[in-house]
Amino acid sequence: MSTTTEEYAEYEIFDPPSAGPNDDPRKAIWFNVSDVLVDQNVQRTVLAGRVEALANDWDWNLAEAITVTIRNDDVLVVTEGQNRVMARQASAPGTHMWGVISTDSQESAVALGIARSMLDACVALALEKTPRLAKTSLRDSHLVQFQIGEAEARLRSARIYVETTARQVYDAVASCGKLELSQRVDTRMATTFAIHEAKAVADTAWEIAGANAIFASAAFERRLRDISTLLQQAQGRKSHLQDVGAFLLGHEANLAFA
Repeated sequence: MSTTTEEYAEYEIFDPPSAGPNDDPRKAIWFNVSDVLVDQNVQRTVLAGRVEALANDWDWNLAEAITVTIRNDDVLVVTEGQNRVMARQASAPGTHMWGVISTDSQESAVALGIARSMLDACVALALEKTPRLAKTSLRDSHLVQFQIGEAEARLRSARIYVETTARQVYDAVASCGKLELSQRVDTRMATTFAIHEAKAVADTAWEIAGANAIFASAAFERRLRDISTLLQQAQGRKSHLQDVGAFLLGHEANLAFA
C-alpha cells in the first residue's frame, strides 16, 4: 500500500445520495458508481479479468457492500470492492451500488474485538492452569487476579469511550448536517486511545497465558500478531494523541488523519 494513503481523511458521517437503488431490493447507503474513484495507489491491485467477468455477468446476490472513504478534497474513494465498482462503471455507468463509509472507529472496534477474545481465552485458561513448579493456580494468584481485573476495566472503558464519542458525533452531525473540527479531533483521540488500550489488554493476556500462548493452536498467537499488525497502521500512531494535545493547546489542527 502506498504512503499516499496518508492523504485520506475518514469521516464518521456522510450524507448519502438521494437517488435510490436500481434493481437491488436492499436498503442501504447508495453511491453513484460514476462518483466513486478507484485509486490503485491506496488499495489492492485491480484484477482486469475479474472486472470483465463481473461486468459481463453481474449478480446482485454476490454484490456485497463496498467501502469508501472521503478524501481531503471530498472525493469518494473506494477502499474495498474496487473490482465490483469498476465492473459497474464499465457496464452500467451512472447506476448505484450500496456500501458504507469507512470510519476510524472501525479500526478501534477491530482492536477491541481482538483484545476481548484474548482476554476471554485468558480467563478460561486461568481457571484450569497451574504453571509448572508454581505453588498456586493462575486462578488463585493475586497478581493474575489484579491483571485480569485491570485488563477488564481498561477494555470496557475503552469500548464505552469509543461508542459514546461515535454516538455524540453522529447525533450532532445528524442534527446540523456538519462535521465540526472538534468532532473530528474527538473521533481521532478516542480511536487511537482505544487501539492502544486494546493492545495493552492483549499483552496482558499473552503474559498470563505463558507457554500456552506460543502455540498456533491456541487462542493467543495469531490474535497477538493481528493486533500488533493493526497497531502498525496509520490509525494506531501515538503521534495522533500529540496532535490532539497540540489542538487543545491552541495550535492549528493536523487534519491528515482526522
